[in-house]
Amino acid sequence: MESSARTRTTRRARSWISRRTGAARSPRRPSARRRSGVGWRARLEIAVLTGPALIVFFAFVIFPVLMAAYYGFYSWKGYGVPTNFVGFKN
Repeated sequence: MESSARTRTTRRARSWISRRTGAARSPRRPSARRRSGVGWRARLEIAVLTGPALIVFFAFVIFPVLMAAYYGFYSWKGYGVPTNFVGFKN
């Protein structure tokens, strides 16, 4: 008996809070037919917009860092092909 009275009180409190704050009831699970997530058009748009930015980032940031690490192991004058490997002595 006491638990049903407590349940009614809790329901009243919830409805009073939702009316008072404007909060809606908890959202229901989407139906099995309806898939949530990003569609193929949105994924294509993301790829088209981020592709050039990634290419520029790799070309002007990552590639020069890797090349500097490569040339750091050679005694190189800044022109021609680096052929004198010195390793960690440089």
